[in-house]
Amino acid sequence: GGEGGSYYQTWWSIVEAVTVSGFGGGGVVVAWDCSGENMAIGFVGVGIGLGKSRVRNRSACGRARMALSTEEGTTSAKKKQALVDLKARLVKELETQLDGGEVDISMYAKDVNFVDPLNNFIGAEKQKKNIEMLANSPIMSMDFFKLHDIWIDPKKEAVMTRWTLNLKFKLLPWKPVLRFTGTSEYGLDDDLLVNRHIDTWDSINKQTFSFEAVADLVSEMFRKDSGSADVGSMLLRRDVLGFEVRKVTDGIVAKCPYTNRGDGMDVLDRYFNGINEKARPVFRLAPLILNFPEGIRSERKSMYSYIAEKKPPRSTSEKVKVEVCRSLTVAVFTFPGKRVSTHN
Repeated sequence: GGEGGSYYQTWWSIVEAVTVSGFGGGGVVVAWDCSGENMAIGFVGVGIGLGKSRVRNRSACGRARMALSTEEGTTSAKKKQALVDLKARLVKELETQLDGGEVDISMYAKDVNFVDPLNNFIGAEKQKKNIEMLANSPIMSMDFFKLHDIWIDPKKEAVMTRWTLNLKFKLLPWKPVLRFTGTSEYGLDDDLLVNRHIDTWDSINKQTFSFEAVADLVSEMFRKDSGSADVGSMLLRRDVLGFEVRKVTDGIVAKCPYTNRGDGMDVLDRYFNGINEKARPVFRLAPLILNFPEGIRSERKSMYSYIAEKKPPRSTSEKVKVEVCRSLTVAVFTFPGKRVSTHN
């Protein structure tokens, strides 16, 4: 438009549209710039600027700014509370849903967008079917799930979660366990319903559908130890130079010092095979972890295995300690073969 039209480029505090007949279905727009001197008038749909004039009612601008600020504050407060409520709900429902419980999609908007490295679809009903397929179906079943952390990200205006999810893939004869660690983002729309659910995997770089994501999934199906018991509570899984780097959560371990690796493994095997205060086998998790705080050639070395029990029996050997191991990062190497213990 003309001179007045240029004022549309500023940030206007109020825009009031009034429909006026006889202007081809358009209307008059009055935009007050409460920080300056200008008023621009144009026609909606016609876009003709008609000039400028001084804003005389500055008090009206002040009231308008205050009204807008109050309304925005109310909306922000509602969303903040909705995020707090969503966080509490996810803590209660996530594990139940993935354990075969009823999937309640009332927190999702009808047009919710679900995205992960293998999927991108819209619809609450589709999301329900996706959760049910992962939890228990002819294709998959949930083997292990742990919610490690949950928090509110104020910049994204979303609830964030960090989790570990192990799924049993039933379509292959050996039923491999597929391991995933990652994060989820739950964002809200103006109706305070979840309108975006975005999952990311730690194991890959590109988080949209890609050959990398498919290759990661296939590698889990044909992993050398894909049928073995593994540390389910790892926080992070990442492949680097032939090793699998994992960050493992706190857990209970059976630990012993060693000089010769074979002797140390025999000592641990005795505990897990029943040489303990309960005189019964104890279920162990892979991998066996070797620790060399002073270097691999030093005399001060220890090994330990995670125990898959909350209250394991104490050891009857002075060499084996059952204790809590704090979160640590390990590099895991997997190789074929089976160790056979000579101890009953």
